[in-house]
Amino acid sequence: MFDVVVDTSSGPARGQTICDRRDAFLKDLEPLGLEDSAKVRVVMDLDVEAVRQLWLKTIEKGWS
Repeated sequence: MFDVVVDTSSGPARGQTICDRRDAFLKDLEPLGLEDSAKVRVVMDLDVEAVRQLWLKTIEKGWS
């Protein structure tokens, strides 16, 4: 689980999704202070072919 926040400030990162991937002990040493951050699950790897097959199977049901 990572801390994730969308930057809504008026700075150069406005609109960017910021994901803090540091280990917990590093966050304690130098916190980012991300306001309104949320703990979310982030996909780091994906079986593209399996997702493609699932998508095709799903949309076939809509045409039957």
